[in-house]
Amino acid sequence: MTLGAWLLVGLCQCSDDNCSCATQQTKDILNSLKDSQGRLYCREQARNRDYAAVLKQFQIGSTYFARPMARQHHPNLMVGELGIITAHCATHGDLMATVDFLTHGSLDILMDLNFIHPLETRQNWTETGPQFTLGGKISTFARPAMLGVVHGFVTQMDGSSTVLIWSNDTDKYVQLRPDEI
Repeated sequence: MTLGAWLLVGLCQCSDDNCSCATQQTKDILNSLKDSQGRLYCREQARNRDYAAVLKQFQIGSTYFARPMARQHHPNLMVGELGIITAHCATHGDLMATVDFLTHGSLDILMDLNFIHPLETRQNWTETGPQFTLGGKISTFARPAMLGVVHGFVTQMDGSSTVLIWSNDTDKYVQLRPDEI
């Protein structure tokens, strides 16, 4: 049944982004349909992109990290996990990158920034730092506890280093002192 059909039969009423449904199961089905339609839209947009520009953006040998949509296709991935693009291919018209992850091996992921994103470089950002390794999975001592992946280290003005992590909870970069991890 399509999203429109659920709304037409009156099992759910929606306004803007909020929907109320007759039962929790109906709401779960509605959310699943909305997610599926969103993924289909993203894939259609990806198929209309300029292949040469996409291949240039997702270069072989570059380091990328998994985004939430990649996790939907590969549930064992942790958002923020680092991988290196080793090959390109096309599957059913979709441009895919073969990304080699340390703990998961090679996975084919859609070449779209919603699925994988390049590891950014910033001023004073280095790949080595105190007692942690690039790509390592961490959790924080701070409350509430946070899960993340080490993406680099930043040298502070006083000469100390902070660990730069991609936070699964906030979906953005967070700088932490080593004693907070």
